[in-house]
Amino acid sequence: MQINRITPDVKIAYSPAEAHGLGYGYGEWTMGNNVVSSPGLFGSFPWVNNDKKYCGFLMTFYIKNTGRNERYFELMKLVDEAVM
Repeated sequence: MQINRITPDVKIAYSPAEAHGLGYGYGEWTMGNNVVSSPGLFGSFPWVNNDKKYCGFLMTFYIKNTGRNERYFELMKLVDEAVM
């Protein structure tokens, strides 16, 4: 389930804006480096880092999705640094 199954010629209908550039397994987004996620429609962002054996969940309600993806990756980076 956690391996990217998408090739460049496949288009996923109804994917969240935050998933742009991510791979897709069976039911979850793959983020590379053995990390998976499933961003929510209103801004919630869970992720599981299988290599480092931790998970995180940002719970929020924010309709505007401009820049959310960049904020998620910055949060993941900060948590990665804190748990190392």
